[in-house]
Order: sequence, then structure tokens, then C-alpha cells
Amino acid sequence: MKYYQEITCPNCTNSNLMKSGSSDRGVQRYRCQTTACSTNTFMLEYCYKACEFGTKEHVVEMAINSSGTRDTARVLKINKNTVTRTLKNYSTPKSQDRFFNNPYSIFLSRFILLFIS
Repeated sequence: MKYYQEITCPNCTNSNLMKSGSSDRGVQRYRCQTTACSTNTFMLEYCYKACEFGTKEHVVEMAINSSGTRDTARVLKINKNTVTRTLKNYSTPKSQDRFFNNPYSIFLSRFILLFIS
């Protein structure tokens, strides 16, 4: 008896995917074929928690809720240097248009700069 799992892109939730090789550990990679999707490749299981989809958003949420760097790293089970790097990179986003359309962008950028300093 065979069981099938429907795989969807974690970013756009589209099931238009293709296989894209495997990692060094033998885990299957997938590539989203939607042109508007920003996700290039992804895996269903990551060996490091910081690579999973949504972890960066959790780091920023915890920083807004006044959790420290080491506290965030302990709760999310990632390295404290990864937390610091994520917060530094979030304060200078890649898409400036999307960032400035956010009503909380000025508050968030000032808060992150104070948190890192």
C-alpha cells in the first residue's frame, strides 16, 4: 500500500513543484515553478532549525516582545550569532518598497537598532 504526501511551497502554497536534487545528507530538495514566488528551493526537513521557513519572523517577533538574544536563541534552539545576524539583516531589507509600505517600519527599524546596540 502506497501513501502519498501532497507537497506545497511554504511561501506561495502552490503545488506546482519539481524535484531539484538532494542535500549532502540525502534529503530531497524541491523547486517552486511559480514565477512570482520568491522561494528558490526548499526542503521538507532541515537539519538546522534556523533554516526552516518562518524562523526569521519568530526571531523578529521575539525581539519586538523584548526577548534577549540568548533567550531567543535558547527558545528557538538556534545559535545566538544567527539571531544577531537575522536582526541586523532585517533592519536593512532587500525590498525597500515593501518595507516602507509597512506602517510599523519606522518603529521596527529603530527598535532593532536599539536592540542590537
